[in-house]
Amino acid sequence: MSVLDGITNEFLQDYLRYTEHTEPPKMMHVWAALSGVSACLGRRCWIETGIGSIYPNLYVLLVGPPGTRKTTAMNNVKKLVEKNTQVRFAPKDTAGQRQGLITAMQGEKEEELEDGLLDVASAIASISEHKMSICAADRHAMYVCAAEFRSFMGQNNLDLTGFLLEMWDGEDYDYQLKTAKIKLKDPLLNLIGCTTPTEISVLLPPQVIGQGFMSRFILVYAADKYKKIPPSRAYLDKEVIPCLADVFSFASNKMNGPMKLSESAKRMDDKLYMREVSIQDTRFMYYIERRHTHLMKVACALAASRKSMTIEADDLEQADLLLSHTELSMPDALGEFGLSPIATAKQKMAEYIQHANGPITSRILWMVMQRDIKLVDFRNALSDMVNAGKILSVKTTNGDAFVYVDSAHGMLEGLIETKEETGT
Repeated sequence: MSVLDGITNEFLQDYLRYTEHTEPPKMMHVWAALSGVSACLGRRCWIETGIGSIYPNLYVLLVGPPGTRKTTAMNNVKKLVEKNTQVRFAPKDTAGQRQGLITAMQGEKEEELEDGLLDVASAIASISEHKMSICAADRHAMYVCAAEFRSFMGQNNLDLTGFLLEMWDGEDYDYQLKTAKIKLKDPLLNLIGCTTPTEISVLLPPQVIGQGFMSRFILVYAADKYKKIPPSRAYLDKEVIPCLADVFSFASNKMNGPMKLSESAKRMDDKLYMREVSIQDTRFMYYIERRHTHLMKVACALAASRKSMTIEADDLEQADLLLSHTELSMPDALGEFGLSPIATAKQKMAEYIQHANGPITSRILWMVMQRDIKLVDFRNALSDMVNAGKILSVKTTNGDAFVYVDSAHGMLEGLIETKEETGT
């Protein structure tokens, strides 16, 4: 039984029906939909805790090889949010510079709001029914939809990663230019982006693992698309659009104030908090520490999708189910990033083998990789990948060479038998 069979949230069920006849992996559709709801809530909704407020914003990365239809999954929800809400979208390309994003978040110069308008309820009440204006709480909130994550992030940009850290937490931000000082008060970012494991290792410096940057992202990985559909048969179920549009519109225009946990949700929250999170990858030790915050953010989105300001136990259970399943493949989303100096080359090798039409000989693979890696490292990398079970090594019939196939995809009939006979 698929984990998606356990989803009882009506909004997500409708969204999966809406996208059933498209190619992106279903889990990417689910996280794109949740990202859209979170963006609609902006900074107007939050959960009060003993150590501060948790806002419902999410950083979601859809990760997979080229052709996984990641951008399609993102664009489907982006169009619904654009058409039915007042959410502000960030520029598509900031050339990896935080200045462009900061300027966009600041928006046009505004007159100082009266103290009374800083109250969220008063700000919402001041919105004209005939004019889609931005309330006080959301004046520095934006939604980043980065179809090309590389264009948004730039390469090895620690300034931008540091800025995104603070925007996930909703911290005030001061930025000093030569001629002016910019202050973002009560800012917040929601982010959904599309990338590949190889791009992650190229774009981001290894320091982001220890910096805590990646611990704020939910990495949604899929090795292949959901199914192959001829273009003439691919479509979105338009009958569901009114229900989906209603949820996005309601979350954007009607919901504001603190979100509370029901008594049963509080008990469930305590239980989930004390439970050990098992991700057998040291790169996610900071994510594990922050996992409860992710859980609460997702539960906020699920409650909002029901048009409720109260988080129920079922919202927490659903959030935990989705996170637990997504976490299983998070290490695959990072590939070899952060594990060794030759991480980028190893990931490139894995993806090349994965997308080959058949077995690849070591000679051909070396011809592909010789500009990226030394011969001794190439041999060691192949050995490491075989030992880790990521690829299979199969001796050719004449016994003088090896071919390599992906361990999960593309194994041809007879290869396993050959492998067992040769003992390789």
